[in-house]
Amino acid sequence: MAVFEQHLLPGDWAEALDRGRVQELAATLARLQRDAGQVVLAALDASMAAAAADRLGGLVPPDR
Repeated sequence: MAVFEQHLLPGDWAEALDRGRVQELAATLARLQRDAGQVVLAALDASMAAAAADRLGGLVPPDR
């Protein structure tokens, strides 16, 4: 929310609020939420891949 409020929400949003502007801001917020979810999923995927590689690496005997 802070990113939306500080960087995407215009300073005069309350004065210039009409139906079209509300729809535009709602769409921007929805895109921001979607993108944030994708970032979280990518970080989780990378973390799980690293943990799996670490655990599977422990199962493989070292080369002699």
